[in-house]
Order: sequence, then C-alpha cells, then structure tokens
Amino acid sequence: SPIPWNSREAGDDDTVPLPSFAPVEGEPLSGKTISNIKLFRNRFVFLSDENVITSRAGDFFNLFGKSALTVTADDPIDITASSNYASYPTDCIAINAGLIIFSPFNQFLLTTDNDVFSPATAKIKDISSYDFNVNSEPFYLGTNVGFLATETSASKLYEMTEVTRDGQPIVVEQSKLISRSFAANLTRAAASKELGLVLFSDGSKTAWGYKYFADGERKLQSAFFKWEFSHDVVDHYVMDDVYYAVMGDGSDTHLVEINLGEFIQQQGYEQDYSEFKYVDFQQTLTPVLGPLGGFVTIPYSGDIQV
Repeated sequence: SPIPWNSREAGDDDTVPLPSFAPVEGEPLSGKTISNIKLFRNRFVFLSDENVITSRAGDFFNLFGKSALTVTADDPIDITASSNYASYPTDCIAINAGLIIFSPFNQFLLTTDNDVFSPATAKIKDISSYDFNVNSEPFYLGTNVGFLATETSASKLYEMTEVTRDGQPIVVEQSKLISRSFAANLTRAAASKELGLVLFSDGSKTAWGYKYFADGERKLQSAFFKWEFSHDVVDHYVMDDVYYAVMGDGSDTHLVEINLGEFIQQQGYEQDYSEFKYVDFQQTLTPVLGPLGGFVTIPYSGDIQV
C-alpha cells in the first residue's frame, strides 16, 4: 500500500530542503530516478543519481530535518558520491566499516569516524575503481564481499577484502582461472555463507557455482563448477541450505528445490544432477488490466506437488 510519508514540520526549501531526488513543487519532471532502496544503521537509504539519501534515524518515512535552526544527530543525510568517473550508485551492501556503494565504474564507502552516524559525521570516500554489472547485486563471501562485472565474452567475479575506513581494500578477481569459459552477463547470484557457496545464473539452463573454504581470514581452497538443468533458471535463492530455483521452459514455470547439504554428501558437485523436487507449479497466465490500469491478481487453484 502507499506509504504515509511525513510532511515537513519546520522551515522551507532553503532551511529544511527536500531530498535531492524529489521534484521541485510545480515542476514534476525535475525529480531524479531512485535506483535502489536499502536499510542501514536504522535508516532508509535511497540511491539516486550521484547521491545517497537517508531518512531520519528510526523514522523510516520521514525525509525532513526537525528544525530550521540546527542540525540534529537523527536528521536525514544527503551526500554526493563523486569521483573522476560518472558515478551513479545502483546498489549497496552493509559491512562493519560502513556501507559499500556500487556504481558502474567505482565503489564507495559510506561511513563515519564517530560512534554516531549523523549528517555532521557521515562521509563518503572512493575506495576502488572496478567495473560492476549494474544488473546484478553484491553478495557476501563469508566476511568478504563479492560482486560481478561483465566484459564482452565473459563475466568476472571479484572479491573485496579488508575494507576499512582508512586505506584501500584488496580486490581479487577469483574467476581469472576460468576467464575463457565463465559465462557472460551473469546477473543473479544465490549465496550461502554457511555452505561457502555461490551459484550464478544468466537466465539459461546453466548455473555456475563457486565453492570456497575459508579458515578465519584465509581462503584455503576454492573451485568453480557448473550444473546443466532441463529448464531455464529464471531466478534462484539459497535459504537454510536449500537451493530454490524458479525454472521455466517457455510455457510452464516451476518452483523447485535442491537440499544442498544432502546433495553434497551423496553426489558431490561433479555428478550429473537432473532430479529435483517440484515445490509448486504455476501456469502461464495472461495479465488482466484492472479498471484503473493496474494488473489484477489471478488466484491459482492448482495442486501443490512435493
């Protein structure tokens, strides 16, 4: 349902300004597109154009400061991520040091040197300059962060470590050994920190996997593999050691599951795996426009298959 956003309680556009993505009153085309929304430090975070905007602390639906006379610690934050490249943040991921923000050509760190994260203490710094596939999302590799980039012929898997408030992080291309065969345009990552496993999909019948074993801060072993399914992997996710995948063949769509814990013990990653459980079954339906132009939800009455 629509969110009841709070109105401005004090000041005007000069003393308590609108968030940088909001259109000026009377000029609806002056607003900027919001590229992503996340949560960080008890604040709603908006990525828009070159800016990172947050709500008030603990008040997610309030984007205005309390007073026109002073700035308080829980006031919204509106800060620009600037570099020598065109920096348009598209995604972010939280770590202990702060919020890593990803743009097509740069990575930034939104952080503070103070215990209190406020407009007076927040700062954003350029920490690395690696390509990032804006159609993908960053993910956790244990205590580290992984992200994807795409060249013409292959994807790249980067791992970022030792991200601190001071100094540059270490970024390693983990996919270098398979750079000639790693599929291009991989965008969907399903990661499990508990299993030390990440599965990648580009919407085809092939799912690439990256298995790693780390002992504390050291990565002792890692390997790549791939699975070939009978259906296209539309989307996938790992939850509680179970791999859930939405698979389609052009006419039907299936939600299937693979218990990764049992699968690893019984077959290993190198074996062919063509059997999986159908959790649900969904027919392909034609969307129906409602009276106000919105799509009408059509209930499905089919049987659940396990």
